Amino acid sequence: MRLALIALLALATINAQQQHPRDKEIHDPTTRAWWHTTEDLSSDAMEGRDTGSVAYNRAADYVVNRFRQAGLQPAGDAGTFLQSVPMHEVAADPDHTTFTILPATGPAVPLKFLQQVSLAPDTNLPSEFTAPLTFRGYCGPETMQNIAGKIVVCFRQPPPRPPQRRRPHHQRAQRRGLRPSQCR
Repeated sequence: MRLALIALLALATINAQQQHPRDKEIHDPTTRAWWHTTEDLSSDAMEGRDTGSVAYNRAADYVVNRFRQAGLQPAGDAGTFLQSVPMHEVAADPDHTTFTILPATGPAVPLKFLQQVSLAPDTNLPSEFTAPLTFRGYCGPETMQNIAGKIVVCFRQPPPRPPQRRRPHHQRAQRRGLRPSQCR
């Protein structure tokens, strides 16, 4: 009897540990399972899952175990669920990256990398280049024409929205055909 009570207590403890914060509000089992997976993979324990990191491998193991539990058959490398994909990182080193505007007249203007200027690293990007600047506002797709061989300059954020003018309550009521005395 005592052994059965200990086993029941152990099962209750395990079940309580598997409860997620949303379990009480999500009644559909498929949605609940999806949330469990999403919460598990995005938890702090996964440490961001940066490619090639220990946390990435932990997340991959989690997914492999879920595949096994679902009864799926491996179709990856060497009969596993995993597939090696070669990665090639392209990065700009902030300590050795400089940008300087060279105006036709006047002194050179240095820019602070990652504060006043940023770029999208690319394997075809030369280590040093000089090119004309072209301004494209907020750089929407409709403005990105005739930019080959140029450095495109954009605003960092979209334009602020103008403040909405609030009309007094009685003006809104008048638009609806009411008199101010009917709005109280």
